[in-house]
Amino acid sequence: LHNLTDKSVADFKIPLPLSPLGPSLIAYSSPDGKFLALSARTRGGVWNLATGERVLLSRRFTSAVFAADDTLYVQFPKDGKQDHAITHLSLNPVGSSPVPYKEDDSLFLSAGLLQEWKPGAKKAGELIVHNVADNSILWRRTFNGGEPARTNNLLPGQTILSFPFKTDFAKDRLKSTPALADRASAIKNKDTGRLIQVLDNANGNVLHELVLEVPLTYEGVRGINVVGDNLYLSSDDNRTMVYALSTGAQLRQLFGYVIALDPSSSRICMVNRRDEAVVYDPEGRQIASFHTGSPLRFAAFQNNGTHLILLTADQKVRTMDISAPVAH
Repeated sequence: LHNLTDKSVADFKIPLPLSPLGPSLIAYSSPDGKFLALSARTRGGVWNLATGERVLLSRRFTSAVFAADDTLYVQFPKDGKQDHAITHLSLNPVGSSPVPYKEDDSLFLSAGLLQEWKPGAKKAGELIVHNVADNSILWRRTFNGGEPARTNNLLPGQTILSFPFKTDFAKDRLKSTPALADRASAIKNKDTGRLIQVLDNANGNVLHELVLEVPLTYEGVRGINVVGDNLYLSSDDNRTMVYALSTGAQLRQLFGYVIALDPSSSRICMVNRRDEAVVYDPEGRQIASFHTGSPLRFAAFQNNGTHLILLTADQKVRTMDISAPVAH
């Protein structure tokens, strides 16, 4: 604090209380693990994870994606006189520039995809995916019955679609694919049956397709993640069901929900209690557990699954070494 009228009065500082990071926080890490972009209720920013230095401060954003050169594309929502906008941010040196194309209200950025949904004939919905750098069309796909329920895999670059058996898309797909139809026939309660497709965001190709039976406590499409040979489905009663990607058979149940995946080791990190991070291998063996003393808000694996970054509500980032599995 400075006294503007009497310069003889010494400046002084007042410590402010730490504001906890809320559960609505959104977070994105750069592919090389150098930077972490965070956005809360009113403000967003980017931090250097090696030094802890904040390299950029902005108004809040609703989605973001790092480019290969560690620049960042963010989507800012409409705020007062400021319109919705997608902006290209550079971190070294810090700067911002608008994207080099006209932004249509039908375009939105989500999990690295610049998406556009258009209504089609006979209640169909068409998904058009654009390159966020130049707005060129990467791929497009039509879904009979309209827009499917969808979520983003915690592994970057994959979108997961979920179709209840009663949807037009699931009915047509099961009719045309005998192997899927056979698995679906084994599910007695059809209301719990789902057709799942995992898409490659780069080209729209179907990476995995399976039929599974979800628990009665599960609704919607959130909480589905895929890594290695397993699909993880987290329900609202603090349980995660593990399914085999090849067959859709349920393998086991775990307590908590999935917060991070590692593609190289197929390890997962789960939140059980609010401040407990538990790491499992693909076979469901627990290999590490960490109590942070503050609710977990974000986690990410590094170095082929041997290290785990944890961000907690007390604004601390911790790097945990899990290179040596615990003995069983």
